[in-house]
Amino acid sequence: MAWSCETIPTNKDTANSHPCTTNTINIGGKHGTVGWVDLWQGILFCDVLAAEGRRALRYVPLPPPLVEKRGVYMGPPRGCRDIAGVDGFIKCVHVQVRVVPGSSTYEGGFTSDGWSASLWSMEITDSLSEPWYLDCELDSTDLCDSLPELKVDAGTAQPTLQRLHIGQPTLSLQDDGVVYFLTKIDHRDDDLNGWVLAVDTAKKTIQGVAEFGCERTLGFELVYIASRIAEYLQATPGDTDKIYSTD
Repeated sequence: MAWSCETIPTNKDTANSHPCTTNTINIGGKHGTVGWVDLWQGILFCDVLAAEGRRALRYVPLPPPLVEKRGVYMGPPRGCRDIAGVDGFIKCVHVQVRVVPGSSTYEGGFTSDGWSASLWSMEITDSLSEPWYLDCELDSTDLCDSLPELKVDAGTAQPTLQRLHIGQPTLSLQDDGVVYFLTKIDHRDDDLNGWVLAVDTAKKTIQGVAEFGCERTLGFELVYIASRIAEYLQATPGDTDKIYSTD
């Protein structure tokens, strides 16, 4: 079988600028629908298994950021946005960090004044034309009482949720409404550990906290990804915590 190339038309609603896709969503179905996601703009859907000449790109805009910053470079979107297909819906999360006025430095440092997050969903249908619904909005002040004591180095003050730097929200692929956030005392740290917070956005509580080694991280760019691979693994006898088999 040889490789082939086909020019595919787009619908009239396609974004004006060239999309920069970073994520892929597999919708499936009889036409094998796949979506390529530009986290700042929208999704380009294509029925890749449709007959040649019948394939077309359909564009669906994503919900806008919580605070519009037109004309301002907003950085890599993965640091503050995520998208996934969960239980028959496309879910999208956006986190917006607040900065204490006058605290920003030329080296990229700042003092956090908390954050807010929004969780959106769109039902997956054959037409992929359903509207986005705002499922919930969340503010860091809603969670302050549920943050447990964090393990920090000797001499380091216990950080508060308002002052922690937060980014890379990651949607759970199993539990609807749960979002994981990577947090650090300072987003530039590469010699101190950070923490991953599991947040139930519906109940507005922190479900759990896990320490995370940040030695190989750079800010809040891509550090980890969610995967369903565990659903296809079977524990082998003898060491169910560490060894898995795909047989």
